[in-house]
Amino acid sequence: MSEVKGHQGGGSSSSDGNGGGSLLGLARDTLGRFGLQDENGEVSWWVSSALQATTVLFWFGVGSGLVLARSKLRASKTRAQRTAQDAQAKETAAQEASQEAALAAADQLYQTFGGMLTSATLYVGDQLGLYEELRLAGPITSAQLAARTGLHERWLHEWLLQNASAKILRYDRKTCAFSMVPGYDIALTDPNCAGMFQMGPALVSRIAALKHIMQDPAGLGETYDGSFKDDIAMSIERMHTSTFKTAIPDGLFMSHHVIDGNLPKLLGKGGMRVAEIGCGTATGLVELARRFPQAEFHGFELSSEAISQAQNRISRARVKNATIHDVRETPIEANSFDFCFCHDVVHDCAQPEPLIRDAFRGLRPGGTFLIVDIRTFSDDADIVTDPASAVRLGFSCGLCLHSSSSEKDGARLGTLGLKDGVISKYLSDAGFENFQSFTCEALPTNSCFTARKPDSS
Repeated sequence: MSEVKGHQGGGSSSSDGNGGGSLLGLARDTLGRFGLQDENGEVSWWVSSALQATTVLFWFGVGSGLVLARSKLRASKTRAQRTAQDAQAKETAAQEASQEAALAAADQLYQTFGGMLTSATLYVGDQLGLYEELRLAGPITSAQLAARTGLHERWLHEWLLQNASAKILRYDRKTCAFSMVPGYDIALTDPNCAGMFQMGPALVSRIAALKHIMQDPAGLGETYDGSFKDDIAMSIERMHTSTFKTAIPDGLFMSHHVIDGNLPKLLGKGGMRVAEIGCGTATGLVELARRFPQAEFHGFELSSEAISQAQNRISRARVKNATIHDVRETPIEANSFDFCFCHDVVHDCAQPEPLIRDAFRGLRPGGTFLIVDIRTFSDDADIVTDPASAVRLGFSCGLCLHSSSSEKDGARLGTLGLKDGVISKYLSDAGFENFQSFTCEALPTNSCFTARKPDSS
């Protein structure tokens, strides 16, 4: 055991060669002041050991503190580096995700553009009767189809290749023959389906006109009469062929929502007078007149083009119980009809209220008014999630919103604008009661509304 020697009093002390400035020397001076040394200036072994341990611990603490501080600095630097790396990684991942999303969007837009071009070639095939020829002929080369139709072979070949690329036709590599893919042979020769493509180019042209309409403060659209300048009106007639021939007479008119399901019976008894408001070219009116020869049918229309075609249709059909009226020259006679209806008309009207008031005035007390229109939704969020909305709103931009915006104070309903709340207000304002909304299985894309003229009116 080593001994520690020192002396009392101030001044310097020396021990183990450390000098008075050392921590150990300072400790000895302190011990002397507090009387912890004996008369020989010596301290006990435990005090000496404690002093040495304290010295060691002090320097160990200092060293440990330095090491810890340095470790913390390194850790902080490492965390900062990791944070920067994580941020960079996230930014890189976000950029990659954005690029992938952009590529996916571009691919989708390319397919959409391809669909637009394909619809134009479908229009050509429909108008030239090529799909009917392909259906009847079976596998056929472009040269054979040219000989069969008298059309230019080189253009036919390009058209056939485009349809084959769009998966509408099949191409046989060995025989170089084209044939229709099963399903398309039926769809593209059915007027309800093929009728859509008849209006394709004209509809696209009208949508393109929005570039100018949107910049016009008045925002006026094309009138319904304007649709007869191109293929739009006749295309609509084709699309509604099955609706007029079967869905309305065999489905809707038999619904229990329409005069408690008694309409066909009443029409068959004779003497019943029916008005169709907005009858167009009278496709539906003629069909109903044929079905129910005992009833009397009157169509009211304001389009001069539609009236002209309707009169020709009635003449060709040789039906005696159907008459067309220009509503501007021959207003609906008051209290003269038992039943009034309109099909896909109200949402196209620039002024729906006068039409509904005319129906109210024309009905006899207790008469029923039936409205069939495009099914819509209560809010825009539901509209944009419906898979059919893109096509329907395309129709609206090219046709329906045009006609309903063709007057300065037009209703501007558009294809999907006739919601339950809108039509119920129109009907109640006109004086109708017993409003009800329902759907018909035969008309899956439509909503139907009925209302009754009070007995006391």
